[in-house]
Amino acid sequence: MWVRVYQPAFGPCRVLRPNPRTRGTKESAQAHVARVAPDVEQADLSLCGLPWVDLDEADLPPRTDRARWRLRDGAVVVDRSGAA
Repeated sequence: MWVRVYQPAFGPCRVLRPNPRTRGTKESAQAHVARVAPDVEQADLSLCGLPWVDLDEADLPPRTDRARWRLRDGAVVVDRSGAA
């Protein structure tokens, strides 16, 4: 499954995981995220204008470090600089 990862100015990344049941039968996972994201952004205006990247969910770091996730160079990394 593909997800869209947003990076707010402060704090951890926010992840959009579209409901798989809303995916069309011939729609790719990437196209599904691209189709659903604008509706989600309209419903949650805090996401508008944030930097984002679409990734395979398998490429995300472990969820145990979720509070330290940051978007860097098109990937989600764990920020170990000290501030959570």
